[in-house]
Amino acid sequence: MRAGLYARVSREEQAEGYSIDEQLSAMQRFCEDRGWSVAAEYVEPGHSGTVKDRPAFSEALDDCEAGKLDILLTHQLDRFYRNLQLQLETLGQLGRWGVGYLSITEQIDYSTPQGMLFLQMLGAFNEYYVANLRREVRKGKRGRAKQGLSNAGTPSHGYTLVDGQHVIDPEAAAAVRFAFEHYATGEHSDQDIANLLNRAAYPPCGYRADRWVAPTVRHMLINRAYLGEVQYHGRWWSGQHEAIIDRELFDQCQAARAKRRAGRGAGGRKTGRVYLLQRLVRCHLCGLPMHMTGTEQQPYYIDAARKRGVDCPVGGRCVPTGTIDDQVGELVKRLRLPEDWRERLAELVENREEQESTEGKRRYLQGKLRRLREVYIDGDVSRGEYDRRRAEVQAEIDALQEPEAPEVEEAGATLESLADAWEDAPLRLRAEMLRTIFESVVIDVAARRLVCVKPWPPFVALFRMDGMEEKKDGCFYVEKEDQEARSED
Repeated sequence: MRAGLYARVSREEQAEGYSIDEQLSAMQRFCEDRGWSVAAEYVEPGHSGTVKDRPAFSEALDDCEAGKLDILLTHQLDRFYRNLQLQLETLGQLGRWGVGYLSITEQIDYSTPQGMLFLQMLGAFNEYYVANLRREVRKGKRGRAKQGLSNAGTPSHGYTLVDGQHVIDPEAAAAVRFAFEHYATGEHSDQDIANLLNRAAYPPCGYRADRWVAPTVRHMLINRAYLGEVQYHGRWWSGQHEAIIDRELFDQCQAARAKRRAGRGAGGRKTGRVYLLQRLVRCHLCGLPMHMTGTEQQPYYIDAARKRGVDCPVGGRCVPTGTIDDQVGELVKRLRLPEDWRERLAELVENREEQESTEGKRRYLQGKLRRLREVYIDGDVSRGEYDRRRAEVQAEIDALQEPEAPEVEEAGATLESLADAWEDAPLRLRAEMLRTIFESVVIDVAARRLVCVKPWPPFVALFRMDGMEEKKDGCFYVEKEDQEARSED
């Protein structure tokens, strides 16, 4: 009997002291007692059991399909999967390939009806464990923030890590103060500040390791960590680390930024114009943000691909704002939640599709981490750059979470009153309403129609009640036939 031994620990379990070596030793002894040969060992450190896309696990399944193994072993069932649906699907695959599966701890024959029932019970418990673990992790991070402790993997530029605490780095902190003080004058842009920092020879930070650039400066100048604060999930608390700048200087910078932003419009001209899909509208082909152009009497949304040097079939083309705005207005006015939406809330928040969507994003980011490591090993990026970019991606992974019930309930109350408030609301308020609910609004420029909307996470479960088609990209699509019918009415 050719056995494959699969051992896994997640990132959280690594921290708790779970041992891959102990798992492998137990499985080796199990095989030795039965006279089975160990054909291969598959080691998976730092990967969740809720997903199928794990490098070593994928390799093990490939070997099973290729006929290299007769049986796949794990120490416990939860090493195999913590997702019941994927667990059952994979067991079905193994059965079709003629490969057995055994957890040496439970030692259940999963081919019998009793074994399948027990398998489903264990799988359900494992899924509960994962869901509870996520809640506990979120609770722990929120608790750390309330205590003034940062959840960031790496400290903001200007600080260094000493015994787990964020401590001011005098040289880097001088660059932070320099940037804030010069920007507060209102005479400089982000790029100007980057140029000044380069000329002053301050050591750079950010994704360009050789010099300061505008995006790095922009992020730094809005970072409240320099006030001695810490944040979790968009909320800020007073931190235990020392502030680099004072509140007055920070507020001066934000006022200067707001003034510059208010004075920018298409082509760099000063404008006070407001349009409905401001900071929301995107092209369905290239995905780039669109903006308003034209006169006050004849405004248009224009695809910016040509201006940005991006190849897009509709680059540079326009669509009248009124044509799209009317379609968005119709969508908003028909959004109605069922009367029992609050009762259905708990079930919807735990909806498997949303969990799988989140896991899909998590798998993509984990792949990004692997590719980044390969680039670093090949010597294409420095160690400092690798550490910084790895921390950024890890922060994105840590931020992935399903919306909590209170957030969704608050979103439901917002959505419930939206249609009623829409008719009498002025344009500026309508635009703010849309930005509260939607991350983006996607349009087909050539067809002059609304394609889909992407709500912020707390609203996702509520949009599912409306019956719009949801796809894996997180967007809810408007039926073209339904649009045409409504326009005829």
